[in-house]
Amino acid sequence: MELTSLQNGRYKIESILGQGGFGITYRAVQTSLGRTVAIKEFFMKDYCERAEGSTHVTMGTQSSREMVQRYRDKFEKEARTLARLKHPHIIPVIDVFQENNTSYYVMEYAEGASLKQQVDEKGPLSEARAVNYILQVADALRYLHGQHICHLDIKPANILTTAHGEAILADFGLAKQYDEEGGETSTTPIGRSKGYAPPEQYMTEGIKAFSPETDVYAIGATLYFLLTGNTPPESIVLGEQSLNVSHLSPRMGKAVLAAMQSKRTERVTLDKFEALLNEKEEQADSSHDEDVTVIDVMNRDHSTQYKYEKEILSNSKSTISFLGKNKRLIVGISICILIVCIFISINSIDKPLQTIDELTDTSELLSSSNVQTEQIEYEKIYKFFEGMAVVRRNGKYGYINEKREEVIPCQYDDCSSFKYGIGEVKLGEKLGFIDKTGKEIVPLKTYDETYQYGNIIIVGLNSHKGMYDNHGNLIVPIKYEDIDYSSEGYSEGLIAVQQNGKWGFVDKQDNVIIPFKYELAMNFSEGLAGVQFNGKTGFINKKNQIVIDFIYELVLPFKNGEALVRIKPGTAAYIDKEGNILRYV
Repeated sequence: MELTSLQNGRYKIESILGQGGFGITYRAVQTSLGRTVAIKEFFMKDYCERAEGSTHVTMGTQSSREMVQRYRDKFEKEARTLARLKHPHIIPVIDVFQENNTSYYVMEYAEGASLKQQVDEKGPLSEARAVNYILQVADALRYLHGQHICHLDIKPANILTTAHGEAILADFGLAKQYDEEGGETSTTPIGRSKGYAPPEQYMTEGIKAFSPETDVYAIGATLYFLLTGNTPPESIVLGEQSLNVSHLSPRMGKAVLAAMQSKRTERVTLDKFEALLNEKEEQADSSHDEDVTVIDVMNRDHSTQYKYEKEILSNSKSTISFLGKNKRLIVGISICILIVCIFISINSIDKPLQTIDELTDTSELLSSSNVQTEQIEYEKIYKFFEGMAVVRRNGKYGYINEKREEVIPCQYDDCSSFKYGIGEVKLGEKLGFIDKTGKEIVPLKTYDETYQYGNIIIVGLNSHKGMYDNHGNLIVPIKYEDIDYSSEGYSEGLIAVQQNGKWGFVDKQDNVIIPFKYELAMNFSEGLAGVQFNGKTGFINKKNQIVIDFIYELVLPFKNGEALVRIKPGTAAYIDKEGNILRYV
């Protein structure tokens, strides 16, 4: 029987959020307050069962019942301990109770996606955003360790986020408590998450003693995932060999390696790990593209594009599986273009120009830029893009041209570099886009989200999305649940949009050209669009005629007459526009 309520209707169960080896987590409503909560049920997957036609839980066989009951008692004890924890970045436990011959604890519900979901859906985070989240988790860990508790399961999936961009540490199913001498006082089952667990978690007695360094390894591995989108190899596979961090910035690589040392005694402390993360700000005054969230727009194009190529190739014989399933199907690019885009993305990030306080001789700046002495008044001058550079004066941002004229006053809380003739600006909580004269192209508002993809801009407002072009024309009204934001679709005249859970296509005057009937859709490329119907994916033309049958698990847009498709798990291939297989990958 399906579990629908608890505590005589006090909690109404809405859905299952997830199930692990030792419990099931539900989304529920606390009826007395009308608020959404998360409820964790003690349910050892290999030992517990539901009695037939009942919500009653049976605790395994007679021989295992004593062991299951012991873990249930520890589950309750540790839940009560967690309920006493008060920290802004730890999920609050608000209730503990018994029912259905098992135990439950109730937590506040975090509305935002986990960090794993964020990376799976949008690609690696910018360095600034990743560090911001990791520092919040590190602060939570310091508090936990001060209470003689180790989490022992730090990973991106266990770090939730709020609507305000704050990290919340959750899932304490493997957490252990220790006494003042460091001896273990709780006996939760030994567990490990591949890629995030250090070698000692693979040893039976490896975590008997209080060891914050175990959590340090996991938070370092989590940082690596946030920056790359890849789960690190298992620690027992790495052995004494260091993780390859050559594709990270020097400071991030240094921090990751310092935390992920195979030997506990060689790992940095949590304080030193945080110091390495903050080192960039102290020594280099972070490049402007990583200062605040609006600059993340500069990196979103490439981080989202390359994800879809890897999704099709995931589980194929010649490719490592990088990412989980997509929640929606949008544009991807070929491997060659992917590599170029990543290269461009890495090399196009704003790097600050040298400023007076970074030079030993002010005349070096004057001679190199022909700036008059009285003109040097900025705290920071950033790299030029499209003839404009972001500058900072008195903590506010604006733009100068290549003649060093301040053409847009320093009045914003943040600005991005110009791309396609527009720059994103932030003023208070409002975001918008301006042209090179300072005119608002996308009006400043408190948007849910703003993305720039080439010469188009997607904005989210009140849970709906719309599209502007870089001249300020509203191409798609802000009324759809989702929009495929590839510039290819925009240039081909039809845009894939979602309404009432289904996808269709509209033109630039918002006329519905292809009705809302598809489960997933991507924009047109070379005259064809990939769509999903009844769980399978194929291609249609602009008259909504099926050109390539719905026989694939996943497809990418056509590029130079061929498209990458996943035929089944482990098998991907390139096809032509008649559906003929050109080559397997």
